[in-house]
Amino acid sequence: MNSYLSNFTIPAWYELSLINHCTLGLKIHRTALAKIQEIKWDGAPGVQLIFDKFKLRNFTPPKEGSCGFEGVFTPGKSEHTEWVAWECKLPRIKKIGDEESSFQDVMAIRSTLWLFSTALCLFEGDTGWRKPQLMVIEGICLPTDEDRMATGALSVTLMPPVMPWLVKHEDQAHIEPIVKAMREANDYMWPSSNCHGRFGALFRKPKWLNLDVPGDACGLDPGNYYDESLERGYTLQPHNVDSSLQQLTFLAGLGRLHDLVRSESV
Repeated sequence: MNSYLSNFTIPAWYELSLINHCTLGLKIHRTALAKIQEIKWDGAPGVQLIFDKFKLRNFTPPKEGSCGFEGVFTPGKSEHTEWVAWECKLPRIKKIGDEESSFQDVMAIRSTLWLFSTALCLFEGDTGWRKPQLMVIEGICLPTDEDRMATGALSVTLMPPVMPWLVKHEDQAHIEPIVKAMREANDYMWPSSNCHGRFGALFRKPKWLNLDVPGDACGLDPGNYYDESLERGYTLQPHNVDSSLQQLTFLAGLGRLHDLVRSESV
């Protein structure tokens, strides 16, 4: 799967959403789910890599019901029988009272998102769904070692149907529902009493979106600004996305972006 997809409008095969401030949602069309279930998951190099690297105990391939590493994807609600839905609660990365996720818990979530999004990028079929794909998560990265602060990069392609929604917004203004989603997700995972960094979802004409969260110039930004056509999408690429907190905060913002576009325009 490459960013060339940003040139096309394609029937949807999966959706990322934000169910509430601390829960991501994933829906997969049954046609796409059946295809990725054909992968030989048992003993797959990626699965074994995660077992060895992060000392996780079990993995359940994508299916109806709980799945992923340590079953971090739990059954969700779908409005359509053609789709299967899951929920994934974000981790408490910083301790709050007696509540804190272990490093393995955090990596179970990130590793599941990595494997599932990679598998979904391989789907080349036609679901025939009446609504188009809005975004494709292409580059969720995992730490190179067991350091919590190792890379948390990701990239995402915004598809052409997102462009008409973006252009409704005022130039040089932040899209506040996305900012709010990222701030609330960040606050849930790591209380922000000492966090004074910037959260941003800046729209710039004709179609550019720049996402920022606290860090060393931590952002998701357009890979280039050359093609201004509203008939084509583009890829948001990471800059200094260095941690689990930043990666998952961006995914919360992208989930809210998806929900807004889906509900308001297509």
